[in-house]
Amino acid sequence: MNSTLLDCVRRFADAQADAYGVARTPIAGLFAIRATSPSEMQYAISKPLVALVLQGGKRVTAGNATFDFGAGDSC
Repeated sequence: MNSTLLDCVRRFADAQADAYGVARTPIAGLFAIRATSPSEMQYAISKPLVALVLQGGKRVTAGNATFDFGAGDSC
């Protein structure tokens, strides 16, 4: 079976995610987050942060700047 990164992360997140969609990995500080529908605005600061959007989209606002990321993008 030839699984894509998206398939692997989705299966892992489905099996390991808590009620908030957060799945802790064996690597300290690395999480997979899965949402099945758009969420409301969330205010949080995470440092350091690297995000790879596998599916759907993500909007990040920092100060007056807004950044939109889609599937395959990283920030």
